[in-house]
Amino acid sequence: MTNADIPQTFQVLVDVLSGTTFAFLPAIVCWSTFRVFGGSPVLGLILGLMLVNGALPNAYSVADPSSGVTPLMLLGFIPIVGYQGSILPAFVAGIIGSKLEKKLRKTVPAVFDFMITPFLVLFVMLILSLLVIGPLLHTLENVLLVIVEYALELPFGIGGLVVGFFWSIITLTGVHHIFNMLEISLLASTGFNPFNAILCMCGFSSAGVCLAISIKARKKEIRAIGPSATVSALLGIGEPALFGVILRYGMKPFLLSCSINGIAGMIAMLLGMKGTGNGITTIPGLLLYIYSPSQMILYVTLAIATFAAAFCLCWFFAVPPEAMEADVPKGSKKAAEPVEAPASIPFPETLGAVAQGSFVPMEEIPDPTFSEGILGVCCGVTPETGKVYSPMDGRISQLADTLHAVGIEAEGVELLIHVGIDTVKMQGDGFKSHVREGQTVKKGDLLLTIDLEKIKAAGHPSTIMVAVTNSDELASVEPVASGQLKPGDQLMRLKA
Repeated sequence: MTNADIPQTFQVLVDVLSGTTFAFLPAIVCWSTFRVFGGSPVLGLILGLMLVNGALPNAYSVADPSSGVTPLMLLGFIPIVGYQGSILPAFVAGIIGSKLEKKLRKTVPAVFDFMITPFLVLFVMLILSLLVIGPLLHTLENVLLVIVEYALELPFGIGGLVVGFFWSIITLTGVHHIFNMLEISLLASTGFNPFNAILCMCGFSSAGVCLAISIKARKKEIRAIGPSATVSALLGIGEPALFGVILRYGMKPFLLSCSINGIAGMIAMLLGMKGTGNGITTIPGLLLYIYSPSQMILYVTLAIATFAAAFCLCWFFAVPPEAMEADVPKGSKKAAEPVEAPASIPFPETLGAVAQGSFVPMEEIPDPTFSEGILGVCCGVTPETGKVYSPMDGRISQLADTLHAVGIEAEGVELLIHVGIDTVKMQGDGFKSHVREGQTVKKGDLLLTIDLEKIKAAGHPSTIMVAVTNSDELASVEPVASGQLKPGDQLMRLKA
């Protein structure tokens, strides 16, 4: 069949279903980056949509020599294109834009802030993105294209080794779509595409590493998203595995995946594997190799070997320690010494604020583990002082070694108090505990002292999350706070 055999309406509907996220990926990245770095997410969303505005030449079309679409040229030498499918430009723009917004919020008088700050942020960042960030990455695209073209001609499969190792790194820059040009050129000149075989093996490697982390990890979030990210990678969409799991807690699994990519790419080149098209990889990529029984057998064999090697090596050597850090277990009875039974502590109908500061609703917490309720209904407090207090009478069921998280139990209630986002990486620096596991505490007792300046200097949001980890077992859990809070102010209402 050809495209002419498929109804145009059906093609459009499928394209809308499968391509919308990638067509507007910079908008999603900018929105998320602004949110994490303390800017206004709606400004990030608008900035990201500007980067894929239909008035700009589409990046995919520019990368396709047969489309006839070329970049706009400013002053005759600065190319301007859209950023469809790109991540790094939107990410950099989001970081700079959010910091610019926070600076302007402190500088612009309040009476003019609503009108001036959004305009200046969008104006300045659009100019920077299109005239500085974009052209620099466009230059990087051309340099990478020349390097890869040269590498593929190297003997002994060295080209596959080089391209395979660096492919995930290239994907991080968001400039990988430029290689459509190379693949189309190879197909036009030879009828075959050896580059595709390297990309397919990279997909199987990412899937294997992602699955190993997902199964072995003790964190509830990773165990929830890992299997679906693995399936996506096996179907040719590697970003969920790469960004959601592999890169989440460090570089070791990422570098392992890159190494396996390189070895698999070299083997693919030595075996003479080559597809008959481009644009699909991993399991769907098998369709490009069914033209020859030997090519199909080589593809299936190398794919299984790559996936198995990635899974086993990651399982034994590269699962990040942070992923193995268990969430506060429900019903945990761990204690350093005999203590009062939890049943002796009455059910708390209200939880108090854990710190002085401003209330943060669950959906605005800058961490999807909490904002999506994966650990239970929760809310947060952005602290103004470094004191963290107990929100209820209870027993300390768990205290993290890094002192960034405390579990508290009472009759029918299990709480997790988590200080900051990704503060586990600080390894306890800036944290001091005033309680021990198994200790009984009263509402308002001091639990932790934290150094807000150190948390800020380490680049972590300081939001303190209070999650009812067994909220699905209660009749209702309702955050009731708003605005500014003092320790002990009503934070949440509970019904057994």
